[in-house]
Amino acid sequence: MKLKSTSMMGIVIIALLLSGCGAKSQEDTEEKSDIHAKETVSARTDSAASKDISPSEAETSSSGEAAQADGTLITEDEAKDIALKDAGLTQEQISGIRISLETDDGRRQYEVSFYAGDQEYDYDIDAVTGKILSKDMEIADDYQQPGSQSVAVSETEAKKTALKKVPGAGEDDIKIHLDHDDGKVLYEGSIVYKERKYEFEIDADTGSILKWEEESVFD
Repeated sequence: MKLKSTSMMGIVIIALLLSGCGAKSQEDTEEKSDIHAKETVSARTDSAASKDISPSEAETSSSGEAAQADGTLITEDEAKDIALKDAGLTQEQISGIRISLETDDGRRQYEVSFYAGDQEYDYDIDAVTGKILSKDMEIADDYQQPGSQSVAVSETEAKKTALKKVPGAGEDDIKIHLDHDDGKVLYEGSIVYKERKYEFEIDADTGSILKWEEESVFD
């Protein structure tokens, strides 16, 4: 009888031990599963955060890139100001300024040129971003300041002659300056009106048109 009781006691103790081990194993499994789940969530959160642009990164984006994404062109005055700022000159210090909108290899750009004393400046400026693509400065041996010599045809008369050939165009659409070419004094200029560009040369002594070319501003 005592033997049977002892056997039963042993069975109960073994059962309790097995039950405790099972519970411990289940707890360990649940704890590991919980840790793995937290690590997964953390990894996903870090990954998502890395794809977002922080405010500081957004602030460092250049205005040129923003303009390029928008596709809006800068104005002729803005292109002129960019060139003058780079040259360290003011509007009062220059003469014979010419600005034209061109397309080169699919890129829209302004060609800006002007004189300051005996120096000629030429700039190519991206019409979208305002970035200076190229620039050049050289001694201008073929240019005389307006008024430095008398001419039979005034700039105003030359403008009227050119504008007559483009009905509807006005003072805001024309750029003109006095120049020299092979010893001949002439007016050189351009008119941009309704997506068309007209380039011309007018004899400063006779008022006759020496050259006239027309093209689309998108060419």
